[in-house]
Amino acid sequence: MRPFFLKSHAEDAGLDLAKGEPYNAIFGGSIERGVLLDVYVEIAGRRLHIEAVFVDDIRLGYALLGRRTVFNQFNEVAFIERIKSPCVELRD
Repeated sequence: MRPFFLKSHAEDAGLDLAKGEPYNAIFGGSIERGVLLDVYVEIAGRRLHIEAVFVDDIRLGYALLGRRTVFNQFNEVAFIERIKSPCVELRD
């Protein structure tokens, strides 16, 4: 799965969505037309080059990071679910 973000996030970051390619995003039981774009993100001080999909609407209410494109770049990823607010701890 590729990471999904809102198009407004790309605009806020100054990304040119016109340079991307059309992409049918399937997530959470819905299909949304989006734009696939190569981007750099920084997580835990580490800069990653990934392909991300930018859509108008994410019905799940949050952006998604891709398991294969983001999390597989770390040796260990721990999801701490004992607390009420979402937390992801990344270890290199």
